[in-house]
Amino acid sequence: MLNDGVKLCLAGGVLGAALGYLAAKMLEKRKAEETCEVLFFPDVSVQTFDRKHFSQPSFKTSTNMEIDGGSSLAKLLHYLRSSKRSIDVCVMIFTCHEFASELIKMKKSGVQIRVIVDRNNMDAPGCQIGRLREAMIPVRGKAQSSIMHHKFAIVDSSMLINGSFNWTGSAVFANNENVVISNHNKLVEAFIQEFNKLWKFHAL
Repeated sequence: MLNDGVKLCLAGGVLGAALGYLAAKMLEKRKAEETCEVLFFPDVSVQTFDRKHFSQPSFKTSTNMEIDGGSSLAKLLHYLRSSKRSIDVCVMIFTCHEFASELIKMKKSGVQIRVIVDRNNMDAPGCQIGRLREAMIPVRGKAQSSIMHHKFAIVDSSMLINGSFNWTGSAVFANNENVVISNHNKLVEAFIQEFNKLWKFHAL
């Protein structure tokens, strides 16, 4: 017959094994849910701006231009469209009509959107800031003499989109650009803090 000490040891061993199993399962689930992807431009999505239609598979921008569903542009739009609550955008220059249309469409669906741009580029040819403000999307220009050179966006305070990519047509179809997508907590939180700092101290 087992004494109380042995029973406690056995119970502790079983409990420890159970906790270890649960911890391993939680870690496995978290890894499975992690997002880490790199997108490169230009790619076949360049054709979207020439209004060439693709059929395998079909993916459309907000203005119903069909694009290759496996392209970097389609993937980038997919991540942006995954937003349920908010999108914060911080880019040096914003001239791409399609990206502005995407944000305006999401704004109408109830997503809260904020945009920060470099003030010196707010009058650039094709700048979309006027359209965004007409749609009641708040935009602020960073007030300093040097360049606001960031190019990132935060989706639902949980997904980071960051790289060399300004929101311009040239970035999509001409320039060599990179975009990193990540939901790593520490990375996302660092960019949230940076965005909020710029939003607070550099209002236009």
